[in-house]
Amino acid sequence: MMRKIVYSLALFLAVFTTGCEPDKDSEGLSHLSPEPIFELNGKAIELVELGNSYTDAGVTVTQVWQGDTTELSGVDVFTSLDTDLPGTYTISYGVKNDLGDTFYSDVSRTVVVYNDPITGIYSSDVVRNGRQMPITGTILVVKVADETYQNSDWIGGWYDQSVGYGPRYAFSGFMGISDTDNSVSHLSSSNPWGIPGDILEGAVYDPEAETISYTYRWSVGYDFVVKLTKN
Repeated sequence: MMRKIVYSLALFLAVFTTGCEPDKDSEGLSHLSPEPIFELNGKAIELVELGNSYTDAGVTVTQVWQGDTTELSGVDVFTSLDTDLPGTYTISYGVKNDLGDTFYSDVSRTVVVYNDPITGIYSSDVVRNGRQMPITGTILVVKVADETYQNSDWIGGWYDQSVGYGPRYAFSGFMGISDTDNSVSHLSSSNPWGIPGDILEGAVYDPEAETISYTYRWSVGYDFVVKLTKN
């Protein structure tokens, strides 16, 4: 009886081992799906005057797989852009790789549809407590309501662009610009530390020079003297 049990167990193990033997034809193959690389063509921010047409520059998408680089076609474009409606729009992209798997872009484009003279892309010149910012920042100012504008970074890109911390460290918010005397007011601003700030008196928009000038006082003890010049 013992002999039969041992024999049956040995037979079972032999069959089990044989059945689980890997398929020689599939050895060395990977089932991972190659992730495409998206590169934005053209500018990251585009301005379109209300009612004008807009043609997106798109993206270049490449797939690197087992040492081969292939440019993928059939890119899908996702946006709610309406050039007859003022506002800020985002354009993003998607594509299928050679295995038919869909991937969505990690890059996007901002398109601003405007109908006023102040909305635009500005270059920033900033001095913080007497220290000049070593680079020129890029700031987006967009009209969102009468005498109200969104400012992408009240401190002109000091931490976001110059120090290199990234967009999360921009002091974004809203500014008022008076239609009567061009004075500039602080409506709101935010930063990742949650420490409040405001602007000093004398802030002004110069329509002839197309500049916005103000001093932003951050309550930790920093004064940012900012001059935005429209590009």
